[in-house]
Amino acid sequence: MPDVRQFSDAEINRMIKFYEQAEREILDQLNRALLRGNKTEYLAQMKKNIEAILQQLREGNRTWCEQAIPRVYSQGLYSADAMLKDAGVSVKAGFGAIHQQAAQVLAENAFQRFEDVLQVIGRQVNDIYRELALENVRGTVVGYDTWKQTARRFREQLAERGMTGFKDRSGRMWNMRTYCEMHARTVCMEAHLQGTANRLVEQGHDLVKVSTHRGACELCQPWQGKILSITGKTKGYPTLEEAKAAKLFHPNCRHAYGLHIDLDKEVEDKSVYDITEVDAEDIFTPAKTISEAEAYATDILGLKVNYKGMDLDTANSLNEGMFITLKEFPQLKGFIDEFKISEAKTFYGKFSAEMIRLAPDQIKIKRIVKFSNMGHKENIHEKLLASIEKDVKKNLHFKGITLQHIAAHELAHALEHQIVFNRLNKDVLSISEWNNFARTLNTSKEAKSITDAALKNMGINPVGREAYEAYKDLGRYALKNRSELMAQAVADALISDEPLPFSRAVLEEVKKRLGGSQ
Repeated sequence: MPDVRQFSDAEINRMIKFYEQAEREILDQLNRALLRGNKTEYLAQMKKNIEAILQQLREGNRTWCEQAIPRVYSQGLYSADAMLKDAGVSVKAGFGAIHQQAAQVLAENAFQRFEDVLQVIGRQVNDIYRELALENVRGTVVGYDTWKQTARRFREQLAERGMTGFKDRSGRMWNMRTYCEMHARTVCMEAHLQGTANRLVEQGHDLVKVSTHRGACELCQPWQGKILSITGKTKGYPTLEEAKAAKLFHPNCRHAYGLHIDLDKEVEDKSVYDITEVDAEDIFTPAKTISEAEAYATDILGLKVNYKGMDLDTANSLNEGMFITLKEFPQLKGFIDEFKISEAKTFYGKFSAEMIRLAPDQIKIKRIVKFSNMGHKENIHEKLLASIEKDVKKNLHFKGITLQHIAAHELAHALEHQIVFNRLNKDVLSISEWNNFARTLNTSKEAKSITDAALKNMGINPVGREAYEAYKDLGRYALKNRSELMAQAVADALISDEPLPFSRAVLEEVKKRLGGSQ
């Protein structure tokens, strides 16, 4: 099934860059006004300049919605056409008046959502102007110190969350950039799915099947793999609107749907088709025995795997996490030299690099990934899940973390090693080269560079409260050092249903430096 994000990422990134630039300009205007001192003309000019920036954003919003939404809607039509073609159904339709009107309605709704953001920012600008102007009046009576105190307070607020930061009804903090990204992803997803649904109904098909994937959130899990009626006319199935009302296809949701033809419900067709399947190479197939799981992991990693003392559910979970990671970064296959199972009583995963001395000044690196079997305890999988849940309650790990995340986390450490190792461009190192290599990894130098770059790409200063807010939800373990932060973010981006924007930015930076699948 087509990934909605595949068609909308370019459109979304274009909008994000537009908002990032506007946010920087707004903050610059406020800083200039604060530095100039308590002069009314500077405050008035600040307010006028920011209003001009917001007006440019408003015009840019209109252009983006009128261009991007119809394009993404059209991709939804093309997806439906491909589904119908695969099912042997001939399609004779284009982008007619009905679809043009639907795309226009979606574009207008998208514009109104962005307008809401600008109205919030506009109100904040007015509030700041009024307070600064009031302090200006007070300063003429009380003295210049009053203004300096006000300016310092606003600069502190600016450093903590920015002038464009605000809190939604659920208490979550946003800035212009993050709120823009969330809304852009939401409206693009809606346009793509609506185009698909409209085309299928236009061609006389009413049933769709919801996609499935690991790590789905609690809202989406009940709907995975469900057959839905688009219009509600096909009895015996929940409707698409009912699924949406239950929060399926929420903001940042990864689910989509594909054509489903039911023999009993759509009698004009001679057979049943389900076009929600993907190529066998693109899906994970759980093993039925430990020996099958070992063979599967051996093929994934390109080295011998022995799941000694591990139960099947745990082995399958680890395999799936490694499968997803290697699908994104196939160059990892063969990079790790050894797979070990520890008999430690507590579960853990670990990636490490060891030095093998070939000669007095010749070093070869041995890379090892290791997992614990909890001392061969029975029902390892159930105990593991209970242990993970305890860690989540302590905020050690983020909510929704799974064994698949843990496997991806350890392979993310291997990615960090591979980025550094690739720069050396040699298999055998000298003692000094090994020391530099080890020092770079032990100090998390590469991981810090990656996470800092990810924050900067989001328009966030790597040092300060806003940076902390961007990644704090990854849990306390991620705050241990930058290597753990990078690994936790990569695992979140690869496995989670709703990864943090920071996690997605880190994954993109790793792919940029290493070259992941495109």
